[in-house]
Amino acid sequence: MSKIKFIIMVIIMLSAPAMGDIAIFQHGGNGYERGRDSAIRVALEQPIADRGSYEHWSTNGGSSTVLEVGHFYQNQVGFNDKPGPIFRYGKMLLRFARVYGTAAGQIAPDTPVTQATLTLHNQEDLGSIVASTGNPDNRATTKNPIVSGGQIRISPLLRSINFGTSDGLVSIGEVTAMERRRGKEDWAQGCPATGNMYALINICGPADAVDHDESASITYTQPAEEGLIDIDVTSILDALTGYGVLLNVIHDPNNPILPGPDGPNHGAAYRSSEHANIDYRPKLTLNIGGSSLPGDANDDGLIDVGDWGIVGANFSSTNATLADGDFTGDGNVDVADLGVIGANWTAAQADSNITSLIPEPTMLGLFAAGLILLLRRKY
Repeated sequence: MSKIKFIIMVIIMLSAPAMGDIAIFQHGGNGYERGRDSAIRVALEQPIADRGSYEHWSTNGGSSTVLEVGHFYQNQVGFNDKPGPIFRYGKMLLRFARVYGTAAGQIAPDTPVTQATLTLHNQEDLGSIVASTGNPDNRATTKNPIVSGGQIRISPLLRSINFGTSDGLVSIGEVTAMERRRGKEDWAQGCPATGNMYALINICGPADAVDHDESASITYTQPAEEGLIDIDVTSILDALTGYGVLLNVIHDPNNPILPGPDGPNHGAAYRSSEHANIDYRPKLTLNIGGSSLPGDANDDGLIDVGDWGIVGANFSSTNATLADGDFTGDGNVDVADLGVIGANWTAAQADSNITSLIPEPTMLGLFAAGLILLLRRKY
């Protein structure tokens, strides 16, 4: 093969579009009604760390249109005119049920998924309105809602829960701050009445390695701005469509940064599955079908220089996915992934009907750099 023909063939393969389909699951959209989310919210008064009445610590949030994840400043004054201030803390529970199956809109259980993306809409937090009555103590000194950002962790749940739709004193069987199923079973860590604020934040709700698994979690940065954010959840898709996941803000209990009256808060406030605008509800997008061949990063049914270029572009990356070139599933793109490509290399012939396709400049750069080394060895 001449150098020119070889170059043309590689450019064509780099330009070829990926094969496969997209499946979208969003509560209320396209007949899908199995999106589930809820919240654990705790109001804590300093300096005694009083968690407040039931309307604060057991608010389910299942029928709320906004669910909070993080630290939030609530009031300069404490409960019943005590010194205060009052902070609140929120965690979010999320599940996409009945994604797999044989019914209309579902995907078959053995369908290969090459990419899973969770889309959430960040907005202003709930401000002072956290009580089931909607009438918090000392309204004149409360903090107004604010858009916040921070480091968020998503951890797979290890046990099933009952997502509820009540606010305030929830029904038996629904998730509360103190209990995995109210009146039936506590979270592994329970929720003591008083104590150190950060101890309560860590204790109230699911326990790591018992109720959820932080070792299998993913993390992302929520920008401090309103709008949609896409999160790669490929590695925790089984949990997201199984028992569900826990969203929790990441903080350092040894070096706490408390939110203040003038901000910022730390975390996010996401629109829920009950929000009036379907487009802003949590959404799960799955790239499905196409090739499931080892080493096929671009899902075109071939193991070739296109996949080699993807590995090159992401080499040494961590928290990587199959689409980034992580074929071994260890979260890294390294020589082991190059070995997978080499072991499964596909011989392909260029299709003269698609020679007009033009690769992206970044791919051309990767191609050119690698091609120089290749040609030195082969010619």
